[in-house]
Amino acid sequence: MDTLIPLGSRLMRLIDVYDGMTTERSYQQVMGHNAAIKFIKQQSGILFAPDIVNAFLPVTIDFTSLNPE
Repeated sequence: MDTLIPLGSRLMRLIDVYDGMTTERSYQQVMGHNAAIKFIKQQSGILFAPDIVNAFLPVTIDFTSLNPE
């Protein structure tokens, strides 16, 4: 299934969801870093390719200073 979706598109899906949950929007509240990470982990293998999630998670430590909570 995931091989039909280009790698760049799979990466952007995860990045867009993280950004949407951690950045202030006029139409929704900021959920925060921890909520975004929890959601992404829960959706691994469902919305997100597990290999993309596994590559993303180790670098999220650097994001906590940008998006606390």
